[in-house]
Amino acid sequence: MLSAVHAGLLLDDAAGDATRTRMYRGARLAATVLRSARAWDDPAMLESTAAEIAQAGAVVLRLYSPEGSLLLDSDRRRASPGPPAPPDAQARVLQRGWESTVQPDPIGGGRELSVAVVVVDEGQVRGVLRLLGPYPGRMDHHSALRGFAVGLWVLAAAAAVLLGAAAAGMLDEPIRRICVVARRLRDGDLAARIEPLPDGDLRQLAADLNGAVDRMVGQVETFRNESRYYEAVLEQMSDAVVVVNEQARIRFVNRAFSKLMNVAAGDVVDHHVEAIGLSYDTATLLVRALEQRTAQRDRILLRSGADTRTIIGVAAALHSAEGAVTGAVGLYHDITDLQRADQVRRDFVSNASHELRTPAAGIKALAEALQAGALQDPVKGPRFVDRIVETSERLGNILDDMLTLTRVERGEELLHPEPVNVAAAFSEALLQVQLAGAGRGITLERECAPDDIVFADARSVQTVLVNLLDNAVKYTPPGGRVRLVGTSVPGGYEMTVSDTGVGIPEEDLSRIFERFYRVDKARDRATGGTGLGLAIVKHIVEAHGGRVTVQSRLDEGSTFRVYLPTAVAPQA
Repeated sequence: MLSAVHAGLLLDDAAGDATRTRMYRGARLAATVLRSARAWDDPAMLESTAAEIAQAGAVVLRLYSPEGSLLLDSDRRRASPGPPAPPDAQARVLQRGWESTVQPDPIGGGRELSVAVVVVDEGQVRGVLRLLGPYPGRMDHHSALRGFAVGLWVLAAAAAVLLGAAAAGMLDEPIRRICVVARRLRDGDLAARIEPLPDGDLRQLAADLNGAVDRMVGQVETFRNESRYYEAVLEQMSDAVVVVNEQARIRFVNRAFSKLMNVAAGDVVDHHVEAIGLSYDTATLLVRALEQRTAQRDRILLRSGADTRTIIGVAAALHSAEGAVTGAVGLYHDITDLQRADQVRRDFVSNASHELRTPAAGIKALAEALQAGALQDPVKGPRFVDRIVETSERLGNILDDMLTLTRVERGEELLHPEPVNVAAAFSEALLQVQLAGAGRGITLERECAPDDIVFADARSVQTVLVNLLDNAVKYTPPGGRVRLVGTSVPGGYEMTVSDTGVGIPEEDLSRIFERFYRVDKARDRATGGTGLGLAIVKHIVEAHGGRVTVQSRLDEGSTFRVYLPTAVAPQA
């Protein structure tokens, strides 16, 4: 009997899915017929064609313009045509290409299924076609089965007690107490127990029932604990996980899935996987796993506005002990960041090879010229030797900066934070660029409190300051000014390097911290720049938990701001 009820409820559920599938296919076919009829410019022909389609399918057909206005309505039950399409529903259909919803029937009562598809003719969206038809009722079969089973158990227990009492000639009071406990159990009170009864068959029956309830409660608690354990594991996974039943209705999604697909768990559970706005490939992967009963794997491009993410999706069917398919589980791993990191690595190798090859080729060419006889030339010989020395120094600078960048990219394990006096750090950094600044007539200014302290790696702070000051001096015309300022700010300390130099074009501001990126390659090579200085600054600051920003205008100068958070020195 229980199996029969279960089967009936499942048939109700399957009927709803079958109706949705039939309506969707009918909508696609109707769109094809309207497209073939090419009746867009003939309203009478369009209306007659739509009426024939609606009559043949025993459905209501409505056609909306792309803007949402109602073009025609085949529903003859209304005194006036139907309303225009709601803007949000129209937008969803135009974006996804289709939609299905279940809604109350305003005329016939009950519920009606609405399936909409976009009509496209010769690459042009002609409108949105929507079919409406009755939707079969569906019960929550899990709740029904649970209530039926508990009720059946209570009836059986009550019948057994009544028969036993009648046979034994017992009083009504023990039977009444057993019935009260049975009703409490039926209502979900698993703490209910039958109190000890007088000696006899009823006492043994009560003890057996209490024992059975104890074992059932223990099993329920075990299942709950296991469910909480597995749910906690799935919730903490960084990969997106979704579980569907055999009818492709979602039973569970974890936090990563909600974030990746931009959906709330409460909005998708118990819905069909193809009806909740997921990407086509995401839903298809799960449906294929259910239909083919084997693991499915695919690469999915997930587009959200201007952002496109690459997802590796794997879906596998779930089987019962008898081998029947009971559902499927999908696992989606976002590899977008890995792809970007791999692209950065390839770009770095390519750029590094190019940057090293240029000075190496120059040294070789100069050496070959000297070997060919230029060494004996009193004018060219010394000049070529000087060029070799300069180029060697440039090559050494590139290698030193690459090693420095590699060191700071390894993270905080190479940092040794300590209290650093800002005034002393500023003086030491300015001393290293003072000669270059004086040679160009550039004024170097410093401003900070004498007792300002920043908790950071002293050598790294020097690297940051020298790189920023060196860039400021190089790109400031003679007679300009470079200013170094330190200021305590809420939660940390800010160091600012500003200049009156040539500035940076706005389109280059977002890329100047990339490895080997140069705004003006010819100018950078002429000044001896390696293209790694700002990348080193960025990684050092981020390793300290800080940030670096830049503001610049062409021919007006640039301002770099380095923020380092306040930190407490570790206890000795």
